[in-house]
Amino acid sequence: MKVSVCIVTYNHENYIAKCLDSVLGQEVDFEFEIVVAQDCSTDSTADIVRKYRKKYHDKIKLIDRLENVGVMQNYEDVFKISSGELISFLDGDDYMLPGKLKAQVEALEKNQDCNICSHPLSNFDTLTGKVLSTPHKFENVKKFTLEDLIKSGFTFSHSSKMFRKASLPQEIVDKTTQNCTDYLLHMQNCLTGDIIHLTEVYGMHRVHVDSLSRHNMKKGNICFALNDQLYALEKISKHIEVNSEVMSQGYKRLLNWAIKKSLAADDLSELQRIKVIWKRKLSTPFPNFYTLLISYPIAIKMFSKFYSFAYKLKYKIKLARND
Repeated sequence: MKVSVCIVTYNHENYIAKCLDSVLGQEVDFEFEIVVAQDCSTDSTADIVRKYRKKYHDKIKLIDRLENVGVMQNYEDVFKISSGELISFLDGDDYMLPGKLKAQVEALEKNQDCNICSHPLSNFDTLTGKVLSTPHKFENVKKFTLEDLIKSGFTFSHSSKMFRKASLPQEIVDKTTQNCTDYLLHMQNCLTGDIIHLTEVYGMHRVHVDSLSRHNMKKGNICFALNDQLYALEKISKHIEVNSEVMSQGYKRLLNWAIKKSLAADDLSELQRIKVIWKRKLSTPFPNFYTLLISYPIAIKMFSKFYSFAYKLKYKIKLARND
């Protein structure tokens, strides 16, 4: 078996058929299978997946949960039962574009020094269908290393990834991490090979209110995600010697990311927690009030709200005292 397309789905009744059809419609000259983990959905997702399994029984493997076990266990199980030499991951609410599997297999066959092949993925609004952005799109094919992942973070989207199964770590999913399973796994794949990133857009990623990534970035969740990613960096540094300057760049990138997310969420308490982590990880001082305003334009909006609230509160207290 050349490729296993691994899909984890939960409450994707409006999206899973499109996802599966996009895989089944791939034109290739090699064998591939689809491995689906259906995590005890409360809508009609399970019924839809079972119908596809019945119709394409020679092509689809199904893990049909009778109780919800969460995304981490499902990641681990689809990878474990996959038979392919290469694994392509796809979220149940995303879908492939024609030519994806063929292009990625060809790229990995030509580049034996690479363990991962990725490509740009367009983010689109589920309600309108409008393409919102296409990150990680470059004019030329690029190669990235483990050092690039540490310094720059995600150089590709999760649903664009195809990787060699042989590069999976012995502990496929580290359950210590709850918010960055993919980031840690990408780095572990890169312990023995690089990433080749294609120029063509071969997939579509839905942006909607129920997506896992949006849930993780709500108020109060940002530092959990930050700590998970810091843990991932430190775990990798135990497996391979990483230059201290590279690690510092990795820490600073993650902390700046968390600051931006906290400001966007109007979450001052998270900002205070990030400040504590910053002092623990970096020798440079935490950005002061004016630096935040200059470096993070979104901070102006947040602090304007805060001072507007404080002014109104002060005015109400003054009125109450006069009464």
